[in-house]
Amino acid sequence: MRHCWARYALAAGGLVCGIASGQESSELIGLINAFRTEPQSCQGARNDAVGPLAPDAALARVKLGAGADLLEAAREQGYQAARIEAIQVSGPANAAATLILIQKRYCRQLLSPQYAQIGVSHTGAAWQILLARPVVPADLGDWGQVGREILRLTQ
Repeated sequence: MRHCWARYALAAGGLVCGIASGQESSELIGLINAFRTEPQSCQGARNDAVGPLAPDAALARVKLGAGADLLEAAREQGYQAARIEAIQVSGPANAAATLILIQKRYCRQLLSPQYAQIGVSHTGAAWQILLARPVVPADLGDWGQVGREILRLTQ
């Protein structure tokens, strides 16, 4: 969808472009998850398969500009990250071409078990992939009390 901006000038064209962009982002997430769920060779080392990443809408909404603070940008979209990394590439016309471009250069990040969620966005041929692990939610209550209760129930 290299011509999204030109289509955006027309209301119907902008809607079609937005739908196609979302489909391509979902397709890339599927391709990355397929890559992760098979053993891979990465920078000369053999990596075991890792689980798929869960898509996260807040991560997909993060917009990074030059010099942007990634953690702050994620927080502004409502995502509290314990760990986060951005991969940005320009040039690929579709999801399959994007995976081909990033799978060797960013294989360590893509295959890392430290990440649990993913957000993908793109405009034209510029793609942004965020890999993240959220912090433990603050609404867990009294975790010490919950731990004692679990221990009591297992004895």
